[in-house]
Amino acid sequence: MFRSTRDGIPEVYVSDVNSPRSPARRVTCAGERVAWAAFARDGASILFLRDEGGNQRFRLFRTSLDGSAVELLTPDDTTIYRHIPILPRTNPARIVYSARLAGSPSTRVIVHAIGDDGQRVIYEDPFAGTCVDTTEDGSRALFLRNASLVDSMVLEIDLETGAARPVFPRTGEATIACVAYSADGTAMFVACETHLDGPCLLALDASTGEIKATHRQEVPAGSFISRLVVSPDGHSVAIRVDAGSHSDLHILDAKTLTSRIQVATLLGGIELYPFSDDGRYFAISQSVPDHPVELFLVDASTGAVRPLRMEPRPGLETDTMAVSIHRIPAFDGLEIPVNLYVPKQSPSSAASPLATIVLIHGGPAASAQVRWNPAARFFTSLGYVVIEPNIRGSIGFGRAYAMADDREKRWNAFRDVESIHAWAAHHSFCDPRRMILMGGSYGGYVTLMSLGLQPALWRAGISLFAMADLRKYVRLLGPGARKALAEEFGDPEADAELLAELSPIRRLEKIVAPLFVYAGENDPQVGRRDSDSIVRVLKDRGVPVEYMVGANEGHSMERRETQVMFFMRAARFLSEHLQ
Repeated sequence: MFRSTRDGIPEVYVSDVNSPRSPARRVTCAGERVAWAAFARDGASILFLRDEGGNQRFRLFRTSLDGSAVELLTPDDTTIYRHIPILPRTNPARIVYSARLAGSPSTRVIVHAIGDDGQRVIYEDPFAGTCVDTTEDGSRALFLRNASLVDSMVLEIDLETGAARPVFPRTGEATIACVAYSADGTAMFVACETHLDGPCLLALDASTGEIKATHRQEVPAGSFISRLVVSPDGHSVAIRVDAGSHSDLHILDAKTLTSRIQVATLLGGIELYPFSDDGRYFAISQSVPDHPVELFLVDASTGAVRPLRMEPRPGLETDTMAVSIHRIPAFDGLEIPVNLYVPKQSPSSAASPLATIVLIHGGPAASAQVRWNPAARFFTSLGYVVIEPNIRGSIGFGRAYAMADDREKRWNAFRDVESIHAWAAHHSFCDPRRMILMGGSYGGYVTLMSLGLQPALWRAGISLFAMADLRKYVRLLGPGARKALAEEFGDPEADAELLAELSPIRRLEKIVAPLFVYAGENDPQVGRRDSDSIVRVLKDRGVPVEYMVGANEGHSMERRETQVMFFMRAARFLSEHLQ
C-alpha cells in the first residue's frame, strides 16, 4: 500500500509486493489529497488522513481494502490540526495522535478508540510538539516537545492517567530529531545533538533514563540522524542519515547501536518506512535526479535491496542533464554547498552560455538534496541551468552552519545568494545577463529580499507563497511557535525593528526585475493576503508582475492541473522577460 500522484493528486493505492510491474489499484478517490495512510493493525482496512483544499486540517478516515466503504472516524471539526497517527502493534482498537487547535499554543495528545467513537484528550502540553511513538500495547507514549530548534525535550506519557514525565535531556538543551521505543518498551532510542556532543543516537533505559548505548554519527561531517525505525523482533534499528545534499541508510544492532550494514543506495533522497511484523524487512522510497520516487524492500539481515514497484513511465528520458555537487566560497570563509543541474546540449550549442535559475529551498531548517525535482527537470528540459544552493541555515552540514543565519545573521544568508550569483557568472555554462531567482515559502522570502537587496544582479524572479511581513507572520503563528521563531528571526515585540528590516515589504520599492508570484487560495501558513500585497505594490510601481492563485491549494502545489498551469505560465513568463 502506498501513496501516488499518478491520477493528479496524492491518493492511496495497493499492489502485489511480489510483482513490481503489475498495475496498482486505486483505493481512495475523493479528489482531495491523502497525507498519510497505513493498514489497520487487524489488516482488514486502511486508515488515512485527508484535508480539503490544502488547508492542513486533516481528518482521519477508514476504508475497506477495496475502497468501497469510507468512514469518517474523527469529528467534522475544521479547527484542529492533526498529526500522523500511531497504531500500537498489539492493540488494534487504539489510535494515538497529537493535534493542536487553531490559534492555540498548546499540543494535545488524543487516544481514539476505534468502534466506540471515543476520543479522549489524555494530555495537553503548553508547547508545540508531536506524539511520536507508543509501546506495543499502547499504554505509554513518547512526546517530543519542540520549544525551538535547539531546545527539544522527550516526555513519556501514561495513556491511561495522562501523567507525563521528562525523560531527556536531564539538563541543558538539545536538538532532537526523532525518538522511538525499543520493541519491548524497556528502552528508548533518541537521535539528538547537544552543544557538547555531536550528532548521535542514544539508547536510554525507559525507567531510569540511563544511557545504555551510543552511536556517534561522524561521517559525513555535519550529518545527523533524521529518521529511525525499530524492528519488532528487537534485533535492528534502521536509521536515515541526512547529509545535507543526500541521504544515507544504515542498519544498527539494537542492543549495542554498532553499525552492521550501510545499505547501498543511489545518490539521492531516502524516505524510511516501518519494518514488517517479523522484523525481516523494512521499506524505503528513493528519489534520484533522473527518475521519480520508487519503492524498495530492504533485507534487514543482509542490506539487500529489491524493488517493490517498477512503474512504467512512457516518455521519461534519462541522462538529459549533468548533476554535480559543489562547495563554493562565501564572503566570510564558509563554504556553501550547491547542487548543479546542467542540461546536456547538442554539440553545435555546447559552448553557449545558458539562462540560469537559482532555486532556494524552503525552511530555513531544511536542505536541498540531489533528488527528483520537477522544477529542475522541467527547466533543464527547456535549456535552463538550475542551481540549488544550501545557503547558511540549511541542515545536514553541522549545527553551526544551521544556526549561522539566526536573527541579525540573516543578512549573511542574503550575501550567500550574492556569492552564488558571482560563482555562477564566472562559469561558461551561465549567461550572467539572464539569471533568475526562484523559491517557495522561506525560499520565496529569500527571493523577494534578494531581489530588493541586489536589484542589479537578477533579470527576473519567481516567488511562491512567500511571507511579506515577518512580524505579522510570527504573530499569526501564535505563542506556541514564538520561542522557536524568536531564536530564528526575532521576537515580534522585543525585535520589532529587526523583523521590519528583514521583511520583504520594506524592500519592494527596490525591486525592478519582473516577478512571477504564486499563492495558494487556502494557505493556512502565510495566507494569500501577503501575496496580494506584494503584487499590488509592485504593479503600482510599474514592475511587470504575473500573479497566479492556485484554487483548492494551501501552502503547496499538490494538484496536477495546478502544476501544469504553473509551469506553463512560468515558462512563458521567463521567455517574455529574458529576451
